[in-house]
Amino acid sequence: MEILPFHGFRYNLTRVQDLSAVVSPPYDVISPPGREKYYHRHRYNFVHLTLGKELPGDNEISSKYQSSAKLLHRWIREKIVIEDTVPSIYLYSLQFNYRRKLLTRQGIISLVRLEEYFEGKIFPHEVTLEETKTDRLALLKACKAHLEPVFGVWFSSGEGEDFFLRLFEAREELVEVMDDEKVIHSLGRVSGKEHIESLKSFLRDKFLIIADGHHRYEAALEYQHQQSLPDKDFAPWRYVMMYLVSREDPGLVVLPTHRLISFSPLDFSSLMGRLKSDFQIHYFKFQEQGELYQRESLFSHMAFHRPSLGMYFGKEKIYCMLLPRRSFYWEEKSWEWNSLEAVILQKLVLEPIFGIKDVELEESKGKMAYTRDEEEAVQKVREGSYQVAFFLNPLGMDEIEKISFQGERMPSKSTYFYPKPLSGLVFYAWKENGNLNLK
Repeated sequence: MEILPFHGFRYNLTRVQDLSAVVSPPYDVISPPGREKYYHRHRYNFVHLTLGKELPGDNEISSKYQSSAKLLHRWIREKIVIEDTVPSIYLYSLQFNYRRKLLTRQGIISLVRLEEYFEGKIFPHEVTLEETKTDRLALLKACKAHLEPVFGVWFSSGEGEDFFLRLFEAREELVEVMDDEKVIHSLGRVSGKEHIESLKSFLRDKFLIIADGHHRYEAALEYQHQQSLPDKDFAPWRYVMMYLVSREDPGLVVLPTHRLISFSPLDFSSLMGRLKSDFQIHYFKFQEQGELYQRESLFSHMAFHRPSLGMYFGKEKIYCMLLPRRSFYWEEKSWEWNSLEAVILQKLVLEPIFGIKDVELEESKGKMAYTRDEEEAVQKVREGSYQVAFFLNPLGMDEIEKISFQGERMPSKSTYFYPKPLSGLVFYAWKENGNLNLK
């Protein structure tokens, strides 16, 4: 893996005093109501760049992407965001509570040279959709900027880990901000040649798995394919901005992504009748005062019996655990892929019973939603926003590694790396002929 420092753009704190008002989560975890919230939180909120609004009369020449580019260039001209004077590698720490423990995740933000997947250095782990890649490619072409970092997890033998951690002691502190989930984000940087060369050498033989940002990475690859420049020359489009974390970092947390279905063609009894041919069904019945105990019991049993699914239907005071009656094999995939709970749910439940084949399409229609929070899932079903919630177990990095290194990809929304890096702390906009394109 080849990394480079860069002149990052950051909010000018003399123009924007409250950083928490202008940063935002990554574009792909923001719901439509959330987008409106960030739009109205501050006129300089970063979501105005990453999720621009479509306006009447938009076309290929005048579009939301061109509007984002014009806004970005105006912010640069007006010094709402300013470019760091020295090329740096940014050190990024997140401090958060998880399962009653205080955890810290430490990583770097740098440029990483783009590699084709077949070269065996950078591995995807989830499937991507052409529509989303096209969207991110259009934004990249318009802005000529990597606005949000791709999240990568790098692997090593453990040698040199102490050196990596010592960098955080030597960093120059820049900003610290708390997000809406009470996660504390701290950004610093190193710019000395000795530190940067040591980091480049340390990461040179490492390979990585993309944790989040597959669409952005593949959009960057496609953008590179569309350019022409001799290999010997430097070109910014040969690189992508990435947030890199060690696989061994104790703060690397992977959560499941539960599914919410807004409609059901069957009532509870009929649904159970359809499911019992493929699943053993275990019921966890509760009265109101015993609901939390039974939910915790469900998740405890699911963790012990893998693969398994959990379910909560409508106003029924029952949680269900679904255990596949036998092994299933689809699409000539590996045993590990066929054992994924997201695959089992898709192939045995969502497609045959609910008619959901393209989960992203159904999400866009409001028929399906995702959440990492089982409490939120239960509440949305209970209040009637959705009819059924399906629960998955979290995946470990070992499972993600096996499938990725075999060249396979998990279904979309199989993982949720928590917490997400903030958008707007630092970004990379490149120059053309020595000058920023401010037209």
